[in-house]
Amino acid sequence: MLASVKNRLDRHNPAIPVEISFGDGMYTAECDALSLVTEAKTFEELTELVWELVPDMIEVNELEIDPDSVRLRFEMAQSAGQLKAN
Repeated sequence: MLASVKNRLDRHNPAIPVEISFGDGMYTAECDALSLVTEAKTFEELTELVWELVPDMIEVNELEIDPDSVRLRFEMAQSAGQLKAN
């Protein structure tokens, strides 16, 4: 049931991907759709900061996105060490 609700939401209001990486003791978030790059010491601080910045980034970039209904999908990127090993 939960999966079908998510699928319906994704069709009507797709989540914007935000790529999260970790390096040098900092978490970094990058979102091409919002032209956003920011960092914080913890994952929790980072996600809070991203959510705080979303309305401003929508306005600054003149995007046709409703800030009150925006959905984000936080995705962990592979670290550089993992990429070298693969």
